[in-house]
Amino acid sequence: MAKKKSSITKQKPKTTKKTTTKKTTSTSRKKQTKTKKSTRKRRVNKKQSNSKFIQFIFIFVGIILLVAIGYFWGAYSSKQTIKEPISKRNISNIELDKPKISKPTTNKPKTTIKKKEKPSIKHSDKIQKPSKPKEHIVVKHKQSKTQPKPNIPPKKIPVVSDKLPKVVIIIDDVHTQKQLDDIKSLHMHITPSIFPPYQRAWHTPKLVKGLKHYMIHLPMESKSAKFNNQTQTIMCSWSYHQIQNRIQDIREMFPKARYINNHTGSTFTSDYHSMDMLYKVLKEKGFVFVDSYTTASSVVDKISKKYHDRYVKRDVFIDNVSDISYIKKQIKRGVDIAKKNGYAILIGHPHHTTIDAIKDSKGILKDVKIIYIDELKI
Repeated sequence: MAKKKSSITKQKPKTTKKTTTKKTTSTSRKKQTKTKKSTRKRRVNKKQSNSKFIQFIFIFVGIILLVAIGYFWGAYSSKQTIKEPISKRNISNIELDKPKISKPTTNKPKTTIKKKEKPSIKHSDKIQKPSKPKEHIVVKHKQSKTQPKPNIPPKKIPVVSDKLPKVVIIIDDVHTQKQLDDIKSLHMHITPSIFPPYQRAWHTPKLVKGLKHYMIHLPMESKSAKFNNQTQTIMCSWSYHQIQNRIQDIREMFPKARYINNHTGSTFTSDYHSMDMLYKVLKEKGFVFVDSYTTASSVVDKISKKYHDRYVKRDVFIDNVSDISYIKKQIKRGVDIAKKNGYAILIGHPHHTTIDAIKDSKGILKDVKIIYIDELKI
């Protein structure tokens, strides 16, 4: 029994060896088949790529050949088409021109020599001719010497006058055509300050027609009740809306006016709140306010600084007293202020004594330049 068991045990490993060898052989065969397949695929891919490359080369060469054939064919055909008409034209020209050319060949050199000689004579004539226009130029200069008048005006007026001190003369309370005519008779640059329409003169906007330089004399509240009765005198009790409507009406009646000064108005110009509202509206409507300075308590100076404007005010009232000698003294005072400060603003009224005093003051005003208010550069 012991021998049988041993025999059985010895036979078992033999079977295992056979199975292992079979397995190894099968795996090796599989590997060989795989490698064969991969090599075949590579060969096929190489053949395909080679065939594609060869096809590309054939196509590229074919395109080049076609282009070359087309180019040479086009060049050859164009040569033939060009040669035929040129040859025909040459033949026709030769046949037609031969008799014409043979005849004038002997005359051509003679004509060409003459043509060359003629322009040389013409050029020589042109060089000798300029002597004539010189004589004409000399004659013109001689005539201009006999006319000295055009050279006189520019030397006198503009250069000296710009260096002189400036004086603005404003005539207030203008409301009639006669007053305007009296101002014009002075032949000076005097600015009329015209009332807006009121009880005694509803026609004042018509006076402005044809006037280039004028301003508005605006009634404003004063300390005296009798001066506050004029139509639509601006009062301190007015609201901003009322002031705005009043100035809008004045703008429509006097569309070209730029400057406004106050008629009376000692109370209104002393009230900061009321004057501030009016000043703001005037700026909005395109007006510049000139303080007639009817009171020393005027606040217009402070308000103009608030709006970053130059303060414009009256320097001298010339006719507080209706006397010619007094008015002339006041004009002299204004001239002295202008010489000191560069300019001065004088205010008067359309009285006969005032007009006559201004006429007699031409000697006093000779050292200054009288200008309109809108010509004053402030």
